[in-house]
This record gives sequence, structure tokens and C-alpha cells, in this order.
Amino acid sequence: EELSSSADWLEELHAVRQREADARRRRVRMHVPSNNFRRLAALVALAMSIPIFTVLTRQERRRAHQLTFLGGRRRWRWRVVGNTTRRPPPGISPHCAAPRNGTDDNDEERRFEDGLAFIHVSKAGGTSVRRLLSNLAAACGYRAYTAEYPKWRDLPESTRSEVRVYGGSNHLGYADLLQTWPSSPGERDGKNGHANKAFVTQLRHPWDRAASDYHYALALGTIHHLYELTQRMNETEWIRNTTDGKLVSYFGSDLEEAKDVLRGRFAAVGLVEEPVKSLEVLRCRVPWIRRALEADTPLLAAGLPHENRRMEEYSGSRDEGAARALFPLDFELYRFARDLLFERHADCARRG
Repeated sequence: EELSSSADWLEELHAVRQREADARRRRVRMHVPSNNFRRLAALVALAMSIPIFTVLTRQERRRAHQLTFLGGRRRWRWRVVGNTTRRPPPGISPHCAAPRNGTDDNDEERRFEDGLAFIHVSKAGGTSVRRLLSNLAAACGYRAYTAEYPKWRDLPESTRSEVRVYGGSNHLGYADLLQTWPSSPGERDGKNGHANKAFVTQLRHPWDRAASDYHYALALGTIHHLYELTQRMNETEWIRNTTDGKLVSYFGSDLEEAKDVLRGRFAAVGLVEEPVKSLEVLRCRVPWIRRALEADTPLLAAGLPHENRRMEEYSGSRDEGAARALFPLDFELYRFARDLLFERHADCARRG
């Protein structure tokens, strides 16, 4: 009787251990990829490691040294030119690089080669400028960041340091960008912050900015967080309730500081109302942009693209006297930027 009970107990113990072992195997099987999955992963990895060959047109051949970033990592896209396969070197493309005069570098032509930053003022044509800068960066082999998400501040510091063209993401002001954009290791003037980077921006008449903001919220509908206000106000009421000083805050803590920053630190300050002069000053004062536009004829012919046209259908009945009274700070900064643009355009014209 004792042996019989012991045998039953051992048999039950064996069954319990068997069930535990089966459960462990099932858990492991859930986390370990199957053989088919391993084969698929190996094929994908093999396909990604194979160089991509494309035949270039005449226009694309000028961009043979352009960098392509795949999957967040720096990879070269190999191209076939004629009967030879070339792997482009890192850095700026030849048609954008400054010419070398013997053993001495032309410092004037090498100005701002360490990069460019666009301070994107809201409702001032910034989306159009962002598109142009993105195209120029691609043509010259500069790594650009023009996306809204992930946010600029959320990017790793190592990623932000590799960016050579900042396209105004998240509408950061000048001071905020300086604090969040580390100097790249190879920057010539890294000890002086961003001394060899070009800062550019584009402004707009304060009255028109407020009107554009109203119609932008109205066009987006319930997606915009201020849409309900557009249902209770007309255009004029919206403009008269807009806060003054928003334009100044992008560049300094007060009006005088903003003026000093625009004149002393910004290579080009454009205006929505003067697109031709704005683009000409940008070409004149940033040498690598001039060389890129001259090398890429279609890009030069296209000029400054106009994005978000459907958002700009407002009456346009500007009241200069009311604008000066409602926005004394922003209106004064706008007039200063206008005078600065015309002054620099005249200087560029004198230099040819």
C-alpha cells in the first residue's frame, strides 16, 4: 500500500514537472524568432548591403557627390557614371565648394560654409523658404533638418551636431537655437560658437501676419486650437486682439537687441513683400547658395516657391495707421528690416 501511494505521488510529480517544462518551452517559443523569420531578416540585411546603381542624367551628374541618408544612418548611394562607379567623398559637393586659389583659401568665398540656420517666423512665408533651403542643402550635400516631428529639442545632441542646415523647425527663436545647436566637431570656428554659420530669416508686415494667422486657423477648422475664436471674431477683430512684440521675441528680449541681432548676426533678412530682392540678397551674401543656384539652372529658374497659397485668401485691406498704433514694436522692427534689406540689396548691386 505504501509503495502504491509512493508510485502515484511520483507519477503526479512527474506530470507537474512535465507541464512546467511545456509551459517554459511555449514561453521561449513566443520570444525566439522562427527559422523563416531569421531567413527573411537575413535576406533584408543582404538587400540593404547591396550598392544601389542608377544611371544619371546630365543634370543629376552634377549632384554625383550628394549625400543620401538612409534609415537615420549615413550611407552612400553609389552611382554609375559612364563606365565607372564612383563613391563620392564626404563634405560639400564640388559645385558648391569654394574655389581654391593656389595654397591660400579665399576667405570671402568660404564664408558660411559651416552651415545655415533659418529662423522661421510664423505666418511669414517660412514654409516656402524652408522648401528652398531643403533643395539647396540636397544639391550641396549638406545634412538638413526641416521636419516638425520629432521636435528639434527631442533629437539626440549627436544628431543635432551633424545638421548643417536648420530649416526653422518648431519656430525656434535665435537665442533658443543657439542653446540647442551644438557646434560640429569639424567646424572651423567651433570655438566661437557658430561664427561661420549663416543665419537668415523672413519677416512680414504685422497687419498681414495677423490676418494670415486668422485665415489659417479658419481654413484648418477644428484641427486648429484657436478655431473657436475665429467663429466669434471677424478678421479686423482678430487683428486688433493680436499681441504686439511677437516678432521682436524671435530675435531678442527687446527692440534694440532684436535690431542689433538682425544687423550684426544675420546674413540675410528677407521680406514676404519683396521676394526677388530677398532671394538676390541671399545669393549675394551666402556664397555657397550662390554657387548652388548657378550650378542648378532649374532651381534658379524656379526661384522662391510659394507654399500654402490656399491659406492666403484674405481681404488684404491693410490699415497702416492702425498697424502702427496696434503693433508699435513689431511695426518698428519690420521697418528696420525693410531698410536693411534695401541697403544690402544696393550694396550687392554695387559689387555686381
